Amino acid sequence: SPKTLRGRKTVMSIKLFLRSAGAALLCAAAIWSAYNLTQVYGAGKGMDETNAKLAARINEHDIVPEGYSESVIPDYILNQAMEMPTEEIDGLEYVGKISMPGYSKDFPVINEWSYDNLNIAPCRYEGSAYQNNLVILAHNYPGQFDFIKDMAVGDLVLFTDVDGNEFGYETTSIRTLKPEETDKLYDEDWDLSLFTCTSTGVARLVVGCQLVAAPGK
Repeated sequence: SPKTLRGRKTVMSIKLFLRSAGAALLCAAAIWSAYNLTQVYGAGKGMDETNAKLAARINEHDIVPEGYSESVIPDYILNQAMEMPTEEIDGLEYVGKISMPGYSKDFPVINEWSYDNLNIAPCRYEGSAYQNNLVILAHNYPGQFDFIKDMAVGDLVLFTDVDGNEFGYETTSIRTLKPEETDKLYDEDWDLSLFTCTSTGVARLVVGCQLVAAPGK
């Protein structure tokens, strides 16, 4: 009957719409995945180039001026409240680099965090290595902090400021925090905190570290 025919056409139209919508969603997902991969690749390549420039500048600071001994007291020991020095590279200010020898990871650290800066490299969230309250955050994708989910208590973490002062830390805690628990990023027992999102993006993975070695101490 005409009524039945119209009903069949309506069902067919709905199925066609759903198929088209499904295809569109798949395309969108593919485009988003490709975009993410492009971001990851671009960030990784950019960090390699920045690391090379930053390492060269840190090495310049490591050169002891003529007439001075290697036992010169670092500026931060004389004034621990001083701002951490920065180096400008390609228009961004970097506060130093962070290394995880056990994982062959080495990252430049941008002085101030923003969503745009996070797409380039890990960022200082707040605090200072000089005052034993440095907090560093990064994305959880490959090339940034995706690996910290595999870290273990006892792992070594190194932070080197742009003056060449190297601070050694030992991992003492690994926690998963809810978004509203950001106050727990600043545990008094931690001299350095690293954090990123979990794979679902719902919670925060935090690695807490204690200082075990520092220049002049």
